[in-house]
Amino acid sequence: MLVGSATRLISGRNAVQTVYWRVKKDGATTRLVKSNKTCTFNKNTKYPRSMFRPIEMKFNIAQ
Repeated sequence: MLVGSATRLISGRNAVQTVYWRVKKDGATTRLVKSNKTCTFNKNTKYPRSMFRPIEMKFNIAQ
């Protein structure tokens, strides 16, 4: 079951990292498992600003 997630811009906006926290049950034991996914972008490609707007709004990043 997904407990939470967080997204951040890294490497001068050339990558976006998302971290997920999940609950994993192994018999009688319950563990919190952290996993992540990183998407990297080419520096020379111009991506639309709207792609990053939700992250900028969340972290109050000046444009």
